[in-house]
Amino acid sequence: MKLKIAILSASIALTSQAMAASNDITVEQDGYGNRLNAYQFGTGGTASYQQSGWRSSAELRQYGQGNNASLMQNGYRGQATLLQRGYLNSAAIDQDGMRSRASITQRGQNNDAAVTQRGWRSDATVTQRGYANQSAITQSGYRNRATTLQAGQTNASTVAQEGMLGTVDVTQRGYGNQSDVTQGADGYTNAVTSMQRGTYNESTVTQNGYFGTVDVTQRGYGNQSDITQGADGYTSSVTSMQRGTYNESTVTQDGYFGTVPMLQRSCHLNGLRGEQRALPRRT
Repeated sequence: MKLKIAILSASIALTSQAMAASNDITVEQDGYGNRLNAYQFGTGGTASYQQSGWRSSAELRQYGQGNNASLMQNGYRGQATLLQRGYLNSAAIDQDGMRSRASITQRGQNNDAAVTQRGWRSDATVTQRGYANQSAITQSGYRNRATTLQAGQTNASTVAQEGMLGTVDVTQRGYGNQSDVTQGADGYTNAVTSMQRGTYNESTVTQNGYFGTVDVTQRGYGNQSDITQGADGYTSSVTSMQRGTYNESTVTQDGYFGTVPMLQRSCHLNGLRGEQRALPRRT
């Protein structure tokens, strides 16, 4: 085991066990009252830590072979937890701001997860089970929350939150599913729930208005959904359910109190496109 530490006004607990190839930990701490607990069990694990700022805490646990972890904490009272079990998993947490929390749990092989947090009081959770899943969460703004659960193989998920009080919940079970969620800087109290079960389903959601809600469910093979709620939207909602094969839907909302419920079931190619625009604003 190779260990390099630079510490100022902080605490560290490290445990490493190696059976064949060595584990590697690099730690750099600066600031006041930062805490780190790190545990490595297995072979070929690598971990790097950089902590600065005030009263941040982190915990890493690696079990298996060839896992890689990276953690950077700056700012005030950040919390980070990273658990890896299996082979050749990769995870990274980068926190800069105040009172943000991040958690990554990986079980399986060749999974890749990254959380980047800027701003205040953000909360991000990633859970991966299986093979070669990819997840990325980027948060800025104030009190945004995102949760991603992936179970299966080669699923991919991206979440980007820039506004205030946004919530995102993504669940992927199956093979080769893709989910992309963006909550823009102008958004306020928007919410997205996306659930994919099956193979090669694709979902894209973009929110920029106020109090928007989107609920997407995809079950089957090759379904595609694209939903946009524009900056002029207010209290709009979309519920989209696709079951079967090769269904397609596109919805754009940019008005007030719009509601779109959709259900697609088929073994063929169905297509649906809808658009709602804002009423002229009163002068």
